[in-house]
Amino acid sequence: MKIRINEDQNILVASTPYQSAASVLSKIKKLTIGETIYAIASYGISPGNSCKGVIHNIHKEATTEEIMEAISALGYRPPTCRRLCDSSAILITSMGKKVPFTIYVGGVETAPSPLHRMSQNRQPHTRMPSFTCCAKLARTAEPDSPRRPPSANQNAPICAGGPPAS
Repeated sequence: MKIRINEDQNILVASTPYQSAASVLSKIKKLTIGETIYAIASYGISPGNSCKGVIHNIHKEATTEEIMEAISALGYRPPTCRRLCDSSAILITSMGKKVPFTIYVGGVETAPSPLHRMSQNRQPHTRMPSFTCCAKLARTAEPDSPRRPPSANQNAPICAGGPPAS
């Protein structure tokens, strides 16, 4: 295992070729140095043959497992996703070199914003559609929107079968 520290970005990187070691490292939530305890966020890096996109307005209480079960896109299966800090934005990874134009989260169509590695500007290419799905997903409705979510979204895993939000 290799350990690298980037003091400028406040990052510690641990590299290993073994999936079992990576799984153990990804479960670490706190790091103790001396007598100081630091809360940390650990996650695996994306494979080389992948790209990333960001979806917004996902309820903060939704777990990574719930989000992964709820994400679907024609021809794509994101291998990973993770929350960006403590926000409602989720970073999804897609295999290949192209972010899906639309994906469904709990049956609700949304357009992920491609994340460009070289740019600090993150600007969506399209207007982000939003719909009322359920209280857990907590998306807002646009009355003039021509798209409507499928009726199955009320029973999607991320929605936990809850009633539509009002």
